Amino acid sequence: MKDKYSWITSQDYSLFSNLHQKKIHDWYNNQFHLSGYSGLINDPNGLVFWEGQYYIFMQNCPFSTNHKNKSWALYTTRDFINYRYEGITITPSCPYDKDGAFSGNAFIENNQLVFYYTGNYKFDETKRTAFTLKAMIDLKTKTVTKKCLFEANRHLYSGHYRDPFVFQNENITFMLNGAQTLDGKGVLNLLQSNGPSNNDWQSLNNFSWEPPNKDPFYMLECPSLLQFKEDKFIVFSGEQKISFADNSHMVWYQKNNFGRDMNLTSNNPLCLLDYGLDFYAPQNIKNLPNRHIIIGWLGNSQATTEVNAKSGWFSQLTIPRLVTNVNGKLRQEPIPELKQLRAELINKEKLVYDNGLLEFKASEIPKKFNFKIKNIHDEYLLITYENQELIIDRHHMTLRDDKNLPPLQKIHIPQVNNFHILIDRSCCEVFLNDGDYPISIHFFVNNHQEIETNLCPSEAYTLQPLNFIAEENIIFENILID
Repeated sequence: MKDKYSWITSQDYSLFSNLHQKKIHDWYNNQFHLSGYSGLINDPNGLVFWEGQYYIFMQNCPFSTNHKNKSWALYTTRDFINYRYEGITITPSCPYDKDGAFSGNAFIENNQLVFYYTGNYKFDETKRTAFTLKAMIDLKTKTVTKKCLFEANRHLYSGHYRDPFVFQNENITFMLNGAQTLDGKGVLNLLQSNGPSNNDWQSLNNFSWEPPNKDPFYMLECPSLLQFKEDKFIVFSGEQKISFADNSHMVWYQKNNFGRDMNLTSNNPLCLLDYGLDFYAPQNIKNLPNRHIIIGWLGNSQATTEVNAKSGWFSQLTIPRLVTNVNGKLRQEPIPELKQLRAELINKEKLVYDNGLLEFKASEIPKKFNFKIKNIHDEYLLITYENQELIIDRHHMTLRDDKNLPPLQKIHIPQVNNFHILIDRSCCEVFLNDGDYPISIHFFVNNHQEIETNLCPSEAYTLQPLNFIAEENIIFENILID
């Protein structure tokens, strides 16, 4: 077994292949949610539309289902239905990222596509620092060239400093990093580029937020911005010292119409971007004209369940979601392209399906409803609504892990006007009230094949899997430059 911080090489191809074979023969392997070729995945990285195709990177430990040394795996697509797996691109391979190539973002710089990311550097099991690096990736030659830009300030930050997001505001280039101060406070660090090459950065200020429950954030990470014509929104993932079941690790956004002065202080409320426990570290696709699409991690750093650890893979990304701004609030719905996955309309009287993939919509909602995803052994995931409370009940699944998959979650929703759910083998995404309430759920009900509900479907479809082209694992050569 490889060590936690082992680097990967071409000698590991047979290991990846063996894990991949386990994955594709595992019934829980999701069919229209992206995951890795093998091993564990977490945060989406470097999402961008470039030269006619979408780049979707993800944090990947290809040799383990645990959070060990991370690299960037890459899929490309032109239509969100047909995907090409390109391989493992940015890897731990130099002194500045020796203990993990952590999350980062894409940026168009001088008409070139570049990627900024965090290099993890461990002194020992308790002490660390972080470096910010810039990389260029060549899909034709299968090479990555990368350059170290700066180290996090060890006099200000604990070593938890990561996930650079680079953007322009009024023709000036800025960077946001998630960070933790030496006194244990979660902040976003704002930096400004000092030249056209974006190789020299100056720290400007730290910004912090107070969550609605007043329990302070001890870490902020995975920052991003959504910029509409009329409004701007800051998005970040926040960590709190409360239980996972009580929403310790959630994604927040704030309407924040900062100006040229880049003062991110705002009195607007923090709002949840997704109401499920299994959602974290989303990114929006950069360089995309006319619409905003985000993809998140349909998982959580606090949900390290081992219930399917022998299957060779763990975790997945969300579907791509179209984000709109409705009166200063963000609304999310499945992108229209996913309608191409619809295979057959199913009988509305008997909601039975045979491949574990289903889409269900209802427009007439009673004051009380239940929605059960079940198998022939009466193992199930149950979603109920009553007295302005949506309840997600995972008590009766085939595989349970009450610590990492809390069996009961309650979400206050004053009224449900419509219901839309996309169900995959071991995860589902719910969109209530035209996407005002998106909810991501990880679940394990083996061979689920029937819906039991008092909701009357307006539409119900079986779905087809995504199509993957040329799926084999390749490790790109990584080259450090001065």
